[in-house]
Amino acid sequence: GIPDSPVDWDILAMAIGKITYDSAETSKAMRAKTPRSEAGDQQNLMVREVLPKETERFFQSLVDRTFRQVYTRDRRGGRIPIGLKVLGVTRVANDANWAAYVARRDVIKSRLSWLSFQKPDWPTDVTHPPMTQGLPEEIGSSPLPELDGAACEVWLWHGTSAAGAEGITTDDFNLDLCGSNAGTLYGRGIYLAESCTKSDEYAAPDTGGVRHLLLCRAALGRVRYLDKDGFRPDELVQSCSGYWAQYDSILGDREKVRGTFREFVLYDTDQVYSNYIVKYQRIFS
Repeated sequence: GIPDSPVDWDILAMAIGKITYDSAETSKAMRAKTPRSEAGDQQNLMVREVLPKETERFFQSLVDRTFRQVYTRDRRGGRIPIGLKVLGVTRVANDANWAAYVARRDVIKSRLSWLSFQKPDWPTDVTHPPMTQGLPEEIGSSPLPELDGAACEVWLWHGTSAAGAEGITTDDFNLDLCGSNAGTLYGRGIYLAESCTKSDEYAAPDTGGVRHLLLCRAALGRVRYLDKDGFRPDELVQSCSGYWAQYDSILGDREKVRGTFREFVLYDTDQVYSNYIVKYQRIFS
């Protein structure tokens, strides 16, 4: 069985590998190879399900509510759009990635409990919670599954290319490639954002100008807050590595330091699950 599989997963579709929905929307299912283990090759069940049009309205609201028209140098001189138009949403059910994510999330929870933290330390005395927190409930009719507050689980964006979206949702994030687009200010890790505008900076267009955002579940655990320069990236990575690490993730507050965006950085691919692929276009007028 699939551990703690989300209630919205179609396990039958994953097992059969194909299914047609009443709405005439079809889901693309595939069997992806998981990395070779000591037990030999294993088959990983996976399905990418194109969600119906009415669900797109929710994601459009989520995009609109997390959009901020702020320029950073990562745009490399490019114009800032006035908005992003959602063209389609695909839900990703990948049992190998999900099982690894749940296991890592449970480790974070047990460690926080062992360290006698009633719940993860969100640095509320110095900064606000992620702008996505509570937003699905505010928007209403949310298709998003519930999050686990005990692991400080949040929804965050990640911008990538069409090929990147395919690769990340099939296999997982590749730390060797992390930062190839965005740089590695906080060390080699997975960079996520609460604002879709920040993630849009790294979403390379396909030939038709269509771009891709991933909406990810991230288990932040105990967050290390940074609002000053002068840190050593290798020391940041070290502070979040290993079972007895002091922290589980980094919050780099460039909003406070530079007036731009806050970035969330995780150094373990199992702490992030890419739940949805959002296809969109930039709007300029």
